Amino acid sequence: MARLMVRQPLSEGPATLFASSIVFLRSGLDVPSRRIADAFGITETNVNTIRSRGSSTIGDPGLDLLLRPESALAYRDAVERYGIRRTATNLPAARPSSNLEKTIAELARTVSGHKASHEYLAAAQSLGALRERIGYPRQSGFLWLIARLHAERCWFFCHSGFGVSALRAAVLAVPLLNYLYHETGDQEALREMRGCYLAASNASLLRRRPYTARLLLEKAKEVSDRLNDPPGWEWVRQQATACFQLDEAGIAERLYRQTADLSSQSDPAATGFPGRRHLLLLDPSGWEEMGDVLQRTVARTGTGSLEFSVQLHWTAAAAISTDSPTADLRALELLDQAPTPMFGSFGHQATVNHLLRLTSRLNLPHSARARWVRFVMYENAFRDS
Repeated sequence: MARLMVRQPLSEGPATLFASSIVFLRSGLDVPSRRIADAFGITETNVNTIRSRGSSTIGDPGLDLLLRPESALAYRDAVERYGIRRTATNLPAARPSSNLEKTIAELARTVSGHKASHEYLAAAQSLGALRERIGYPRQSGFLWLIARLHAERCWFFCHSGFGVSALRAAVLAVPLLNYLYHETGDQEALREMRGCYLAASNASLLRRRPYTARLLLEKAKEVSDRLNDPPGWEWVRQQATACFQLDEAGIAERLYRQTADLSSQSDPAATGFPGRRHLLLLDPSGWEEMGDVLQRTVARTGTGSLEFSVQLHWTAAAAISTDSPTADLRALELLDQAPTPMFGSFGHQATVNHLLRLTSRLNLPHSARARWVRFVMYENAFRDS
């Protein structure tokens, strides 16, 4: 159902898309059923039924293969998929193939074009169609191409908010990349693996599964050690977010500050964008200062970008957390500026936007409001898609 709903406002979708939010409000914050029903446009009976059933989610498909890509199971899976056989010699070098070169060029155009237009879900779908056209060749060059294609799909699904789809793409990419590295020794396969682990971990965080994310982050660290290359600020940010979701606020704050420092060192123009927005939610008193950050984000990426959407929603969330009527009004004005393609490309951001708008109608006390907003920032109606 979520896959069908992504291109229309979430307010028109079924209440079950927000089952975890309704359960949290009713059981975690003790909000009356009538108030929840009014906010979500459903009946009290709907609320009580959803609460009694709970908020079940799909597990972590293929997690064993991601954690042990060198296992016999992963190798057997690769054999069955691609017909490859381990021999005493490395894979032969890719033979010149005009078809291979054309397909590589098409992959590059698809990735760069959709990243520029911020059409992430469309990119994953286009790459899926390209994968179908490739078939199951045994030539090593095509094996590299297929592995990279799945790794890119993992990234696009993750940034669209489609968590399970991102994990499934990672399961197709990582064992094959591991095989290619051991057969060729090319460290590019390790770099692709690390990126895939980070995308899969981020997808797990967007599904509110911090323990899974930590397992995948550990694998990313192992790959970084093999590369003799530090994992970088994104790895630290995700570790901080896992702590944030587990209510380890003190550790999360320290790691978010480290994220801001590291990201500024690697990209001075970013001036600590990563990490800074999370610190703002932990201490929202300075939320008005983020107006300048929003303007700089627009200058860097435009108003139709995921970066702008993320920065906007975290600023609005911090404003709402202050429990000030003036800040509430400003937050609603900010939410109205959300990118228009958001519902088609950024499913997680669409969820956050919708739920933040409902906050004033829930009439939460200040302490509960802060907890609700922190919950909302990692709620995702499309986590199981």
